[in-house]
Parts: sequence; C-alpha cells; structure tokens
Amino acid sequence: MDRERAVIFVRANGSPADVARLHFLAALAEGFGAGSDGSSTSWIGTGQNLDGGFPSRWSGASSSIDATCFRLAQAEWAPGHERVAGVSAALDFLVERQAPPTPEDAGGWWEEDPVRADSTPPWARPGDAAARLYLTANAGCRLFLGRRRAGGLAAATWVETALDAGGTPPAAVSQWLAAGALLLAGRPSRVGSLLEALEPAVDHQDGAGLAWLLTTLLVAGVRPDHRLVESAASALSERQRPDGAIPSSDGNGFVVHATLEALRAFALIESSTDGSQRLPGEPESTVPSVGSAPRPMPADGSLLHSTRPPRRYG
Repeated sequence: MDRERAVIFVRANGSPADVARLHFLAALAEGFGAGSDGSSTSWIGTGQNLDGGFPSRWSGASSSIDATCFRLAQAEWAPGHERVAGVSAALDFLVERQAPPTPEDAGGWWEEDPVRADSTPPWARPGDAAARLYLTANAGCRLFLGRRRAGGLAAATWVETALDAGGTPPAAVSQWLAAGALLLAGRPSRVGSLLEALEPAVDHQDGAGLAWLLTTLLVAGVRPDHRLVESAASALSERQRPDGAIPSSDGNGFVVHATLEALRAFALIESSTDGSQRLPGEPESTVPSVGSAPRPMPADGSLLHSTRPPRRYG
C-alpha cells in the first residue's frame, strides 16, 4: 500500500476528526504521548445523546447500539480513549443496554431497540439471531478495549454459546468480530476455525471490509504473519485507488474512513510484537501464532482499534 498517497488523500478530503485520527496514528508511530501532537478528542462527543449513545441515520434521534460501537471504534485511535468523557458515557450506554441474566436467559447480548424494528435494517433487526451475534461481538470488542472487562466477558460467553449452537454460518463480519472478542477474552479455542472459515471471504471483501478485518484481528493479538492477515493485507493493497484512497461499498462518504482504517491496519502490522501463543492444535510451521490475550498497552497508554459498518450505516 502506498501510504504516502493515502495520507495525502485523507488530508485533502477528510474532516477535522479524520485529520485528528491521522495525527493519533502518526503520534503512535513516533512514540509520542496523548496530546503531544496537538490533536484533539473534542470531536468524539459530537452528536452524542444524553444517554451516552449515538444515533444512526435509521434510528432517528434515538441511540443505536451499532452507531455507538462505530463512534467508540473511531475513538479507540486516541491514546487513553477510555478516559475521555464522551467515550466513558458511550461505554456506560453499552453496559446499560446489555441484556442482564435472567432465570430463562444467561444475558450478555445486545439488540437494537424493538420500538424501531420497522426502520432497523436487516443486519441489525431486533429478534434476528444473526443481528444479535453481530451486535454482541462488536459491542463486546468495544467493552474490552474500553476496559469494561466484565461486560466484555459476558458478551464473549454469549458469542461462544451462539457459535456452539451451529445453524447458518455467520456473516464474515460477525466471524472476525467474534474472533476478536474471544481473543480479547482470552478464549482462543474456537478462533482457529473462525479464521480458517474467513480465508475464502477475503476475495469478496471491499477495501473497507479488509481494513476492518485486519484491525480487529491485529488488535486482538493475531500475528501479522498469520496467513489470513497476509492474504487480507495483500488484497487490501491491491484495492488502493490511484489517488491513494481505499474504496468502500458503502459509498463515497466512507472512503476517507476506509483509507484511515487501511493506514491503521498497516501500522498495526509493523508494530505487532511476537508475544502471542499458537492456536490450540495448530502446528507452528503452517499457522503462525494468534494471541490468547489482549495485546500489551503501548508505553503511551494507547490501544488502538477501529471498525466500519457493513453496508448499512450512515
């Protein structure tokens, strides 16, 4: 990937929030601490509701689980992001909306508000098992990276149970988010099969999807020499446009975001360390390591991870 052209594209076409994320990425690469590059976190709380969540285009003024996860994932670029007031409130919103355990249900999952079921797109529709898996894996990752481990562990437990139940294979995005949540929970036993199932999906992902896959797995501890990471990184480089941008099937409004995510993915590949464990039952000669626990926090306190929505959020 030609990162110089990608940076030029972001600077020329991005919003102040996009440029701030670019500064965070540069600061991480140079080993600077929070705020030393003059970047701001003030954009994180833009549009935030009083309940701490963020609305989606389809949710009207009401907060959406998915939109809140999207903003949190953007905020995770900032060093010490969990200490930012808007981020803390958003994490509180997710914790509040997580299903509690009952005598009939172990809880730990998320669904969008049933009141808006008619306007909710299929991939997030309340009552749909696939939507529940996607939202729970996504929100679980956000809680782990926001240092809300109890909620993340409850989500990981639910994800494991849902995967064990079988049925229709999950969508690719749910598989990589599930793998991320399970690795962050320190439960790698199912991850090998999830990553293996994702390998054929690489050719069918747009650039934005490949960047999301890479950042999710790398932050969770997958080594950069894992064959899925290498395959996705190669495909992502091939999808770069002549102007430096990474295309997004969600439309032009997501191209800058996709380009930032690709830059983040390659920065993670360069900064990854060899401190993880192999997946259970996989030989070292054929499958490089995948970590069983979250990656160590860098010296500046940052733990960066990002995501974008799958063909539906605006």
